[in-house]
Amino acid sequence: EDPSLVHPDNTGYPTLDGVPVFETGDGLCSHFWNWDDVILMNCEGSYEILRRWLIRDMCEPIQFGVNPVEYYQSVKVIDNMPPQFEGCPTETIVGLADIDCATDLLLNDFFPTITDVCGSVKDTLISVVPGTVMERPSASGQYFLTNMAPGIHTVKITVKDQCSNTNRCTFDILIEDTSAPQVICEQDLHVALNNIGVAEVPAEVLDDGSYDNCTGIGFEIFRMTDGCDIPSDMEPGTHVTFCCDDVSD
Repeated sequence: EDPSLVHPDNTGYPTLDGVPVFETGDGLCSHFWNWDDVILMNCEGSYEILRRWLIRDMCEPIQFGVNPVEYYQSVKVIDNMPPQFEGCPTETIVGLADIDCATDLLLNDFFPTITDVCGSVKDTLISVVPGTVMERPSASGQYFLTNMAPGIHTVKITVKDQCSNTNRCTFDILIEDTSAPQVICEQDLHVALNNIGVAEVPAEVLDDGSYDNCTGIGFEIFRMTDGCDIPSDMEPGTHVTFCCDDVSD
């Protein structure tokens, strides 16, 4: 705060017939003047100065309400600047899901610095969608993001100062599933050829309970050698073909 900003040099002086009071003291008779201030408080960072001016004609007798005359001036100092964020993430933050297909993150690890120029921060509201915000322990200022499954999660930090000015920091967190599915294969599979000596085996036939903690799974199959002269069987696909050349001696 700069006190000179609310001084009459900046806020203005009363005038008599268009002449500022500080220029009226000319000759034997002159006008004496002064002011006093009463501070009326509002929210933190905002207030009103109720400035009372007294102007007296020294050549005339004192007469209540006439000499001196009394004027009031209102000077309002209003905080309309919201809290500021420093270090609000501008890029997506990447986290890794654990074996249970979720993770908890400590938000304080990438929490921006919050300042308020004119007052102080009154409320801080935090949300994550999807997910849950928990303060542990209560009133500790340590915020955890829980139930963070793989995918994009949007974090919003909204702050309000004592004068109800608000600001918001918004950023995304990407939780990645880096755990491969658990593969369980059928170990003893018998394939019967048809009357023309071939058989198509779907990929699902080789599954014996494979699973993934995070998502559903799909199945593809391919051959290590092209025993039936079908090049497509060497690439992952929905099925492979067996033929007479695969029959064991």
